[in-house]
Amino acid sequence: MNYISTVIIVVVVSVLMKYLLASSKKQPIINEEGTIILKMNKAYAIIGYIGIAFTAIIGIIASLGTVKSNQDLFIVIGLVLLFLGLSVPLVLVAKRVKIEANEEKITYIGITGKQKVIMWNDIKKVGFSKSMLELALITDKTKIKVHMHYIGFPTLIELMKSKVEYSLCKDAIYSIETVSNRF
Repeated sequence: MNYISTVIIVVVVSVLMKYLLASSKKQPIINEEGTIILKMNKAYAIIGYIGIAFTAIIGIIASLGTVKSNQDLFIVIGLVLLFLGLSVPLVLVAKRVKIEANEEKITYIGITGKQKVIMWNDIKKVGFSKSMLELALITDKTKIKVHMHYIGFPTLIELMKSKVEYSLCKDAIYSIETVSNRF
């Protein structure tokens, strides 16, 4: 039975990764000024909402008198905190975080609305983490990370290729292509 559940988990994760990568290749939103707007895939919000619903279900079941001891109470509280701690950030990232890029600069707008701005010509280093699936654009003072699952990610890469010196980004581009071909 353990073998079957492992296979199911691997298949579900593989299908989800394939879907997220395929949807990242969709065209991003482009506003009237020609700025590319990348937003996180809506699947992240859906997964987050499912986690929040699961947390509510755990809370409802616990409040119906199923918690008999302090140990059970600590387990329920731990599960609620775990699921909320994992689910709420997924919803917030999907709903609030966005990246805007144009011919001059790239702007990261975080969960709180705080902005990080990098001018293309100020970039000193470009990296890509295969484990985190994040592109890192680094200047002397600022670092912006762009996850590969943002819708329009390949469009951003094409813009980066035209704006950043090739020697700075060639390794990152190679890593991105390697990961893209894996799925």
